[in-house]
Amino acid sequence: MVIVALSDIHLGHDVNSNAMLFRGFLEAIEKQGKTIAHLVLVGDILDFWRRRNEHVLMEFFDILHNLVRLKEQGNIGEIHYTYGNHDFFMNKLIQSSPLENKDSLISFERIHTLQSGGTRYHFIHGHQIEFWPILDFYEEFSEKFCYGGEIEGKVRSSLYSYGNRVMDILSRKSVLLDYLELSNTERYSSKFPDNKIKRLMKSYADPMKKNESESEMLSELEIFNPKTILNEIKTRWNGLTEERKSSLENKVRTIASKVIDGWSGEDCLIFGHTHHQFKGTRVANTGSWTSGNIGEYLTIGEKEVTERQWTIGSELDWS
Repeated sequence: MVIVALSDIHLGHDVNSNAMLFRGFLEAIEKQGKTIAHLVLVGDILDFWRRRNEHVLMEFFDILHNLVRLKEQGNIGEIHYTYGNHDFFMNKLIQSSPLENKDSLISFERIHTLQSGGTRYHFIHGHQIEFWPILDFYEEFSEKFCYGGEIEGKVRSSLYSYGNRVMDILSRKSVLLDYLELSNTERYSSKFPDNKIKRLMKSYADPMKKNESESEMLSELEIFNPKTILNEIKTRWNGLTEERKSSLENKVRTIASKVIDGWSGEDCLIFGHTHHQFKGTRVANTGSWTSGNIGEYLTIGEKEVTERQWTIGSELDWS
């Protein structure tokens, strides 16, 4: 049987068509008699950033109920929910639940690992990649964003782009501090002498005072910024050379090794978060369901990972 991985439905966002699409997907699994060994929900299935938690849970309770029902009747073997930044508090919600069999229904984890065809696959939402230098700070920030009401949610939406920029700067500073610690090594001292690093750090503190040479150094350091790596994958992947794709994959896998315990060099990474579906050699992204008419997901068999899309009324084409 197959592993199915999907993410970023954002149930609770302003768009309702993504909920209709996913309801249709679950209905198709049942009607077409499909079986799934493991369904991995790779985060941001629910979106608590913009609405009250209880309203989101009540509105989409039928979806959670149908997931459990499909498991109980044998269409789905196991359901794993790796929470993302927009549904980060799901873990606390489940742990405080009075249900005695809560762990046997859906397992909620920050990271989940499965094996298929001799290969280990690690599933994480993906915000861990983008914000790994300040991950503890960002996840605390994400959890706090999961509380509040409708008005606060609208304010959050309008402020998030600003907050994202602030965290981007903090993330880069953290990376630069790592390089400051290594600046005495031969590898870095030749390219980034101490005085240039200090001037570059100062330019971050006051970006309006960057001069042209510091801007050039900044562009060189961009390759160490996870956000830049993900943006290149998101916007340019299909047009990149195989050599560049391999380079970006290696960078993403290197970051993943910092946040996943027991990571091995032969392991594969499956993540979401960017809303951009792609498949590399040992890295793949689940895509999203936010367009309202196309749901993107991955299937993992014994030999390969396959990118798939689903629309209302279409056949689920895995065997």
